[in-house]
Amino acid sequence: MPAFTFPSLCVDLDGTLIKTDLLVESFFLLLRTHPLVILLAPFWLLHGKARLKQELARRVELDVATLPYQPVFLAWLREQHARGQRLVLATSAAEPFARQVAEHLGIFSQVIATTDEVNLSGERKAERLCHCFGQRGFDYAGNGQVDIAVWALAHQAILVNPARGVRERAARVAEIAAKFDDREGWTLNPWFKALRLHQWLKNVLVFVPLLAAHRVWEPALLLQAALAYLAFC
Repeated sequence: MPAFTFPSLCVDLDGTLIKTDLLVESFFLLLRTHPLVILLAPFWLLHGKARLKQELARRVELDVATLPYQPVFLAWLREQHARGQRLVLATSAAEPFARQVAEHLGIFSQVIATTDEVNLSGERKAERLCHCFGQRGFDYAGNGQVDIAVWALAHQAILVNPARGVRERAARVAEIAAKFDDREGWTLNPWFKALRLHQWLKNVLVFVPLLAAHRVWEPALLLQAALAYLAFC
């Protein structure tokens, strides 16, 4: 392995490398493909968020090629990789998903992610990165309040579409080396348009067969109909 004369660049996944959250993606994918299995989610969560993430990862197959990557930031990462920068995918997402993303992109030398035992987020991620690279021995790219604990121990901070107030808090604990934000002029209108709220009313038709058969109060059938309604919405 080549010796690098600069810190490793550790990159968060959810909300940073991609514009969404793989926990949410996998939850709704399982809801769509195995709607009854999703009823086990509260029981998995009783054992911790790490267990929930791993159980979801075991049951769904994500198409990582279609994830909504941050295009400008990803292009910058590819440029850094081409220059010899060592990139590390450091994420609270489930390890199987993180490895799939890393393999797909082909720019990461190492993957550090959530396992069955540890939800790699916030202070736990900061501790793990310090253990691997030493305090101030790595740069870190993130986007949320939970990343403040990591930036506090990093060499430099890279901000990607930072949440409200994050830039100011990050600046108090670390030197900000770069910032990527493609949300200028952003509004909620495209989201409402994509949700097609005006079309939701017609989806109540999925309940008509239950009403016609006088079986609307049967819990199992009602649950299936409700899940179908949500899926169509």
